[in-house]
Amino acid sequence: MTTTDHPWGGTTEASDDPTAPFGAKYNPFDPGFINDPRNVYQELHSDAPVCWSDVFQSYVVTRYDDVVNIVDNPKFTSEGKDGPEPPAEVMEELAKGFQLEHMLYSTDPPVHTRLRTLIQSAMPARLLPVLETKIREKAGSVIDSFAADGKADLYREYVNPVTDTAIMDYIGVPREDQAEVMGWHKTWESLFIPGAEPDELRHSTRNVVGYQHYLHDLVEKRRNDPQDDVASGFARASSERIDDYEPLSEGEVVWGLIEVIGAAGNTTYGMANVLFRLLESQDRWNALLADRSLLDGAVEEGLRVESPVLGCARETTTEVELGGVKLPAGAPVLISFAAANLDKQTFADAGEFDLGRKNAARQVTLGRGGHYCIGARVGRLMIRTAADVLLDRLPSARFVEGYVPEFYAPFPFLRCVASLPARWDNA
Repeated sequence: MTTTDHPWGGTTEASDDPTAPFGAKYNPFDPGFINDPRNVYQELHSDAPVCWSDVFQSYVVTRYDDVVNIVDNPKFTSEGKDGPEPPAEVMEELAKGFQLEHMLYSTDPPVHTRLRTLIQSAMPARLLPVLETKIREKAGSVIDSFAADGKADLYREYVNPVTDTAIMDYIGVPREDQAEVMGWHKTWESLFIPGAEPDELRHSTRNVVGYQHYLHDLVEKRRNDPQDDVASGFARASSERIDDYEPLSEGEVVWGLIEVIGAAGNTTYGMANVLFRLLESQDRWNALLADRSLLDGAVEEGLRVESPVLGCARETTTEVELGGVKLPAGAPVLISFAAANLDKQTFADAGEFDLGRKNAARQVTLGRGGHYCIGARVGRLMIRTAADVLLDRLPSARFVEGYVPEFYAPFPFLRCVASLPARWDNA
């Protein structure tokens, strides 16, 4: 029996499952796969749509219909499927902060239903027009900072500052605190990347505990001084019964806000990928300049073709057949959203960006069913507004000559274009 090394450390015994050679090709830790996974997806769709991965000790599911079947099926649970437990050093320091509570990502009904109802109530649609105004203002000021140069890396110089500010504005973090708070959040995310030394982990986790206290204090301030922001919504959801559910506890407030910020943060990668697809074709860019009503569909199609979210985990609660394969009860499953989005059985010419695609909104980058991304409306708004402002302010934008796109994984199971070097004509 051979063993397989895990990218995050440790080994497992290799399986004799006949689909394992196919599962080995699905490797989000391989730079070659991240740069262009399309051929792997096509092979899995046709030859092994449900296959075993020795690396992840899970079944990998890639076909659209199978993925949609899983995401809202009680035979597949999300309970506890939030990845490997952080190192002991992290858990020790986190114990000094707010109790680690259930989170949306890794719960099932009825726990998930209560949490989603309360957290969704803190994110009402009426906040979106306020946020859009702020995004437009920020996007315009960011472009002002480099427009005269005639060139910029739009990922680093446009997408990052626009999304960071939009997320913090939406939560209600004052502008003067935003850089520090976003830095704390990125420190939290970095704890899930293997390789850090114990002392470094402890130091980073202490910052995360400080981050927790900041969010707790922000919500407490909003109890007496509510604003048009999510923190005010969390203050209400932790003070009142909503749909007869017990209010959020202090720990649920803190960890719920961290989860919302994290989900919104993935919009950074979605925006970069969508802008890449819009700018790669001069005809596509010109069509959007002529007709902005195409933008909503363009955002959906960009999220489909270049999904920033590769997938997520589930586990079977009973024996189930999927894609012609019998999965035993308790079988771990990796759902590949990105692969499902490129399934030619659902999307004709699936690898091509089609500005007029009629079913682009069926993309599953944002999930589906009960675990549909709670910030989907906000993410779409951020991407569409940033693209709209860019079209207005830099209509002659195009990639620099010789640009060859490369992709990277900012965090495990995320995929994003590494840069967006563009130039434009100054009047």
